[in-house]
Amino acid sequence: MRHTILDLTPRQVQVWRLLALGYSAREAAALLGVKPASVRAHAHFLHQRFATHAVTHLTLLAVLHKVITRQDILQRFEEVGIRHSQEIAS
Repeated sequence: MRHTILDLTPRQVQVWRLLALGYSAREAAALLGVKPASVRAHAHFLHQRFATHAVTHLTLLAVLHKVITRQDILQRFEEVGIRHSQEIAS
């Protein structure tokens, strides 16, 4: 079954979301219960689909396509100990 966002599978969207939030292939694989090689294969596909080599671009596209939200980003910042200003949070 394909997800409506750019004709991606649900797993491709899951990997896209985790990579966009800054998870490594190993971390994403552990969360999804798959091998890191599987995550890297999905990441390679996503980079090809979006014609980019940068995770930063995947992140920006994830925000634009509402795969991740501002709240998701702020929560991830807290998880990894990144400090942010109150202006960003409000």
